[in-house]
Amino acid sequence: KLNAAGTQLLFSTYLGGTINDTVNGLALDGQGNVYVTGETQSGDFPTTPGVVQPLPGNWDCIWALCTDAGVAKIASFMATW
Repeated sequence: KLNAAGTQLLFSTYLGGTINDTVNGLALDGQGNVYVTGETQSGDFPTTPGVVQPLPGNWDCIWALCTDAGVAKIASFMATW
């Protein structure tokens, strides 16, 4: 999260696993929640209960690591600084 002027980092987080993870798109809603779309090759990419695919897909790929698509919502953090 940046300050209102966009000149100072207020906080950040890490989203990913231990192999290759790529962010392909970001969106921000009116409440300050961030939506991230991308892809992962990590078998340990974090998921939450009730997700569509809680475990990695079929890892029987030829010539490269398999890739799964992903969407994440990062809830806004309201704090007094």
